[in-house]
Amino acid sequence: MLGVSNQTIMEIINGQSSITVDIAIRLGKALGNGPRLWLNLQQKVELWDALQSHKEEYEQVMTLV
Repeated sequence: MLGVSNQTIMEIINGQSSITVDIAIRLGKALGNGPRLWLNLQQKVELWDALQSHKEEYEQVMTLV
């Protein structure tokens, strides 16, 4: 339906691959909700992962304002 392999979809579902722009466009078109939703969701996952992985480092960064 999306024009990509089942393996690609399974890797995304299992967290082994990210939602790329190409996949976001395909999902958005297939599901009628546009690519921005999928890209925003991917960005939220990446932000959360970074905050969890580097929490102590980020706590050391001083706030200027």
